[in-house]
This record gives sequence, structure tokens and C-alpha cells, in this order.
Amino acid sequence: MQYCTADDTIYFDRAAALRKVYDQTGDFGPMTLIAVAYGQAVRKRLGQSVNGNQELLDEICLAGAYANDVFNGGRSGGISLSPGDLDEAIQALLNFAGQSGFFEARGTVGFDRIAAFRRGFGNITSCA
Repeated sequence: MQYCTADDTIYFDRAAALRKVYDQTGDFGPMTLIAVAYGQAVRKRLGQSVNGNQELLDEICLAGAYANDVFNGGRSGGISLSPGDLDEAIQALLNFAGQSGFFEARGTVGFDRIAAFRRGFGNITSCA
């Protein structure tokens, strides 16, 4: 999964990468990683850097804010969280964010990724 700044597009391999995440985490795992990629797009559109360890944590923070919005019913179209979905998000962030094939930053640790997600889930204004 990658966000391409050149053409402002999120690329992912549905058959391999997202299937792997889904199989290991459940349905909200892939959604969380897609939300991180959208966080990259948001930062780029704001003129901020999207590649680096702190940038990945900031993008994960935005994914946490998205999860909060879904949790509180802010998404239209029938999207809602089921019991265990936040656990699936955490598993995806621990097992895939910052790994080969999922974003470019490689120097983050699980504790920091989860703290960033939690910070965003609590309040989007805490995201840089």
C-alpha cells in the first residue's frame, strides 16, 4: 500500500496485500491502513511532508480520528464498528504499518503507532 504524491493516488494490491491484512486481522484492519494512506493525502494537500517516521505517526493519528468518526456514527452509508474492530485496527498497525509494502517509514515501534492512533481517536485536533 502506497500513497503516490506525484499523481495524488493511493495504490494497493487488493488480491495480495489487503487480503493478507484481512486474513490476519479482520475487516477493519485493511480499512485502517487505507485510512493511514488517506492521512498521507491530507498531509500532502496541506503542503506537509508525507515520508518519515514522525509523518507516519501523524498519519496514523488521522486514521484514529477516522475510526472515532465511524465509532460515533459520523460515516454515512451504513459503516459502523462491530465488537473487535478496534482490536483489528491495532493488529493492522502493529503487524503491517511501517513494514515492507506498507508505507515507506520503517523506524516506528508498535507502542508509538498505537499511541498515535489513540491520540487521534480521542481528538483529531491532536494530530499534527
